[in-house]
Amino acid sequence: LMAALQQVESVLTSDLPAVRRLAGSTRASESMLRNTLSFMSALAPNAADNPEFLLGSARAHANLAMLQGSRWGVSLGDPVTALTSASNAWTLLRSIPTGALPRVRVQEMTFRAEQASGMALEALGRQDEALAHYERILTLATGLDQLPRTGDCRWTSEARAHLGAYFMAKEKWEQSREHYDHRLRDP
Repeated sequence: LMAALQQVESVLTSDLPAVRRLAGSTRASESMLRNTLSFMSALAPNAADNPEFLLGSARAHANLAMLQGSRWGVSLGDPVTALTSASNAWTLLRSIPTGALPRVRVQEMTFRAEQASGMALEALGRQDEALAHYERILTLATGLDQLPRTGDCRWTSEARAHLGAYFMAKEKWEQSREHYDHRLRDP
């Protein structure tokens, strides 16, 4: 079951973004997303009480949200569906019993769910609602930065990229510059 979920995550984080960059790939991408959702729906009844499955499913839904509707990256341009996927990520995340998984793993997923929600809201033109999510990911990122790095940048840099873009779109140059300056200092 967990191997199947890991395969879904691989499709969402590696394969589908690569396909999306190809000209004329919209229908194929949409089909891949639909098939992924159907597959996850078929798996769900078998593991609704498994915390690892719930966490992995939440991660998959957050990734789906970013692929379905994002203002800043390659997406299918469907922010309403993206917001639904982000909401599903939250529902799954909240279904995990307290203490069933290490706190840091839940905190990382909370970051991703907040990020997906903010990006979907921003794509819907609801920037002011997105700001609250971006501010929360900055708070979460501060704790996550204490852990060994797993990506190309620190968690706070990723959070500040969203805040910098938000303030740039609002033409609040000083606030935007503050967040981008921090990113430039990321080792």
